[in-house]
Amino acid sequence: MSVRNQLLRLVPAVLWLGIMLTLSSLSLKAPALAGWDKLAHMLEYLVLSLLVVAGLHQGGARRLFLRALVAVPIMALVAAADELHQRWIPGRGGDVLDFVADAVGIVLGAGLVLVVVWWRGRGGDG
Repeated sequence: MSVRNQLLRLVPAVLWLGIMLTLSSLSLKAPALAGWDKLAHMLEYLVLSLLVVAGLHQGGARRLFLRALVAVPIMALVAAADELHQRWIPGRGGDVLDFVADAVGIVLGAGLVLVVVWWRGRGGDG
């Protein structure tokens, strides 16, 4: 696969990340409803992780696992930077528990893609 095609596979992840970071820069704060905000954090980073890790898929499950080992900490750094960034947005605030929810979403998303790729590679899809 050409480098161009590899990069094109990551376009959905880059677009999703752009949407996420744009929304986190707004001073609008939705009312927190007993943990629903943590669920939203987890889901937005789960989607990012699904898009990134699926976009990195080329070859077998082992190769994807190694790529995910690099991608997951990078996504966690993005989540941490986003939480720090929110400390300077009026009406927002960086929160350690938000970061934890982000990290859980990242790991779940990556894990889900890895399980699906592994399962399909062993003939379990039929």
